[in-house]
Amino acid sequence: MGYFNYEKLRQTNASKKSWWNLAKTLFRRSRSSKISKLRDQNNQKWSEDKMKAHVFNQHFAAICTMTTADYDKDISPDKLPLSTPTLDLFTVTTREVEKCLKMINASKATSEGISSKILKEAGPVIAEDLKHICNYSLSSGDFPDKWKLGLIHPLFKDGDTTLPTNYRPITLLPAMSKILEG
Repeated sequence: MGYFNYEKLRQTNASKKSWWNLAKTLFRRSRSSKISKLRDQNNQKWSEDKMKAHVFNQHFAAICTMTTADYDKDISPDKLPLSTPTLDLFTVTTREVEKCLKMINASKATSEGISSKILKEAGPVIAEDLKHICNYSLSSGDFPDKWKLGLIHPLFKDGDTTLPTNYRPITLLPAMSKILEG
């Protein structure tokens, strides 16, 4: 255990919430799946994480309401029905980026990449650079590919935990993408 964590644990005036948050960080559980078994559409039960991911993928793709007519990634940008391909009329200021960074909820889950907590804590140092990235994205019409990737997480609703129909998908987006959205 590092000196920083040891000192935080020794603080007697720390709130219960901050103490438990620190304890969870120090003694983080394994990231293995909490879903013990999952049944596929043929009623076969799977316990391997890779197969459970495949079952969820099949189920979530089957219930998706977006069709290829709604989204076709092969459409060239010049055929999109936009009045302008860029948002170069908009510019982002360092102050606006700092405000977005301060408003980030560091306790919310995000996908892989720079965590919300690090973005929030490093805000004053990185705001100027993030401003340039945001302004480039707006003026060029390019949204960074890494910021478009999300992790689909199955969230249990109710009923039998082995049925994929009892889960709904939630998408965890990169924390960085939230800065440009803000």
